[in-house]
Amino acid sequence: EGFETVKATAALVAACVRAERIAGEMQRQFADLYKDGAAHLPTLEALQLYDQFRELTPVGAEGDRIIRQLAERLIDIDLLGRAADLLQHQVEYRLAGEQKADVGTRLASVRLLDAKPDLALKALEMSNVPGMPPELQAERRIMQAKALAEMGRTNEALQLLAQDDSKEANLLRVDIAWRAHPDY
Repeated sequence: EGFETVKATAALVAACVRAERIAGEMQRQFADLYKDGAAHLPTLEALQLYDQFRELTPVGAEGDRIIRQLAERLIDIDLLGRAADLLQHQVEYRLAGEQKADVGTRLASVRLLDAKPDLALKALEMSNVPGMPPELQAERRIMQAKALAEMGRTNEALQLLAQDDSKEANLLRVDIAWRAHPDY
């Protein structure tokens, strides 16, 4: 209610110098409210407030952190589609470099949890950036193979894992074999 009141006040004095100060104060209050992921608010209220006043999200790292924290809270209560929407917006419009690849990887994992392997592949593709660390590349390769396998493209998944002898790759190969022959 407080944000609504201040927003209405800012609209009334829009041509005035005060409007800019009011808008800045609203943005500061919004950032303060979400600095801990709005942990003191129930998750659905935090989401509703964010949706209603998303234009107050700070630009830069602080705003990106707010969005990721909210997405993680949504994942915790199994609102995977909404969490994925928040992460996808970050990947498409807010992030670059390794941070984009990292959040894109998290987006792909959420899409896999939500049984949407095709969207997981798209998330990995749109967040593919040069210069990723080897650990992140390996994580993304496993995720890509898992998505391919879930889409029934097991040969492609196994080819992707051919040179990978990590524990994760071996477990995924076992899972792929098990799904291919469920009668064993």
